[in-house]
Amino acid sequence: MGNVQWPIYLCLVAVWILCYFCIWKGVRWTAKIVYFTATAPIIMIIIMIVRGATLDGAANGITYYLRPEIHKLANVKVWMAAASQVIFSYGICFGAIVNLGSYNKIKHNLLRDSLFMLVVNSGASFMSGFAVFSVLGFMAKTQNTTVEAVAESGPGLVFLVYPHALSLLPLPQLWCALFFLTLILLGFDSQFVFMESWTSSVLDYFPHIQSFRFGKELFIATVSFIFCVVGITMTTEGGIYVFNLMDTFAAAGWSTTTLCVFEALAGGWIGGDAYLACLRKILNRGPRALLYFKYLWRFITPASLTIIVICNVYFYAPATYNKVYVYPTWAQGLGLLIACSSIIWIPVIAIYHLITGTGTFQSRLKKACQLPGYVNENLNVNLKSESEISKSGVNVASNELKELI
Repeated sequence: MGNVQWPIYLCLVAVWILCYFCIWKGVRWTAKIVYFTATAPIIMIIIMIVRGATLDGAANGITYYLRPEIHKLANVKVWMAAASQVIFSYGICFGAIVNLGSYNKIKHNLLRDSLFMLVVNSGASFMSGFAVFSVLGFMAKTQNTTVEAVAESGPGLVFLVYPHALSLLPLPQLWCALFFLTLILLGFDSQFVFMESWTSSVLDYFPHIQSFRFGKELFIATVSFIFCVVGITMTTEGGIYVFNLMDTFAAAGWSTTTLCVFEALAGGWIGGDAYLACLRKILNRGPRALLYFKYLWRFITPASLTIIVICNVYFYAPATYNKVYVYPTWAQGLGLLIACSSIIWIPVIAIYHLITGTGTFQSRLKKACQLPGYVNENLNVNLKSESEISKSGVNVASNELKELI
């Protein structure tokens, strides 16, 4: 691992301190900050697109970016990588979207917001490609090589290749500062959402924490401190290898896809009819409207995700860094443990309920495959009475309605 790189570690501490003070007062406080952290990166990306388009060789990079290679669609690994990227980019199965949705009013048009999020997220990603590949085209032209030769995926592109390309521009300090500021703000946005999702879920499950003076603030501070300590491993001389290991086994790959399979099966077969009825009431649709969601939840989504998981297992290859260094066996095992640490709780909780339940095995199994009673009760709530579900801090009605939205 080597020694701790103190400049990097101090930056890590500073980031976690800023993150804490951005979320310590709850989602309403965080929402005000996100107005800046979410819009500023878009403005910076547009500036970098305009600057990149004026560079010599930018056309070559943009052509490489937009030129499709249809034959690669036959490569299963391309679909595997695309599925992992979509799941991580949209925060699917991490609980963040459900958590933030729980703060909306019951009559809020969540279908419209979902479609809007799809367009904005994918559109921003597509637009970012022009900022990246226009500069890579300039770098390739400067080095008298091809764009494919200088392009690199993963952290190498972000921390090595692209900054080097920016260093070749006039006023390199300005463009490098603009680029890394964009990365920091994008990272803050993701961190806000996932920290808010995790901490509010724990606080909802253990509401007595907030009964203490500054209980919520101290809890969030404790969580931030623990995560900051864990991050020390990534600030050492060999920290990039730890970062890449976590990125390979935890942030992407078959672990998150497997969670999505179970979530889709539970949502489609256990809560599908109830959730669909609730969605119709929220959107004021007829009894037979939105039926396509039922078939998507039950068949299309679980089947496609299951195929991706099977392909991930079948085409599994040892983790590597920079396509050269192959992680040793013990590191591969550690990565698999990290990946399984989130999945293992699904069968563990299922077995727990089957063992601790009452009645015959069939009755326990049937009960375990049904929605909890409080969810069914909330499905009959008067949707016009918005005052009961407005969320200020934590209240029982909004906590239960998280399962409905």
